[in-house]
Amino acid sequence: MSLSTRYRAAELHNLASHAHTAAAVAHGKEDHLTAHELTMNREQLKAQIALQTEFISAICKRLMHGDVDELRREELEIEIVSRGHLRYAAVHALREMAS
Repeated sequence: MSLSTRYRAAELHNLASHAHTAAAVAHGKEDHLTAHELTMNREQLKAQIALQTEFISAICKRLMHGDVDELRREELEIEIVSRGHLRYAAVHALREMAS
């Protein structure tokens, strides 16, 4: 995995962690977080879901077009999984906030 892919994976992991934190708050299981740490509101979650859906769709289209080499294909597949996890976390947090 290239260094840029590792950085991207770390970034996606951090975003997913933030969404999981929002879900924990919705469950009432937060670990004494400050208001500053809990900035992701419903609109931000909706935007995050839309953004991740858009990215996943674009990556899938690129893969279906077949204009990538095997190494890049593997990186893009990892990106789809990472973004899928992030999207799932945001959807879950949004659902918990609604209930």
